Amino acid sequence: MSAKTRYEVGLEKLRFTEQQVVVMQDELTALKPTLIKTVAETEALLATVAKEKTEVVEPKKAVVDADVKKAEAAAAAANAIKTECEEGLAEAIPILNSAIAALDTIKAADIKLVQSFKNPPGAIKLVMEA
Repeated sequence: MSAKTRYEVGLEKLRFTEQQVVVMQDELTALKPTLIKTVAETEALLATVAKEKTEVVEPKKAVVDADVKKAEAAAAAANAIKTECEEGLAEAIPILNSAIAALDTIKAADIKLVQSFKNPPGAIKLVMEA
């Protein structure tokens, strides 16, 4: 390929590129008002979102945070009561089991003996009242 041909091909490519640049500039010029409008709409939307965030979301978040703190305090109190009840139950179950075992040792003859007392001793009266 001769230098002249290469030069002509290069010039043709430059002309084509120049035409494409002109077309693209026209398109950009045509799209510029749309871009400006879109930017304005986006800024307005961001302003609305920021306003709603400060007026709606943040106060509700503060209320929710306060409710969460109250709920956590109530849960802590409930857990304290639960722990206290479990400790009391742990003490009461062995006593209950020993009482049940003691009841299992009572015979019908023992009950008839207590019934036969006209004036039973004070300890027996106490047990019978319980």
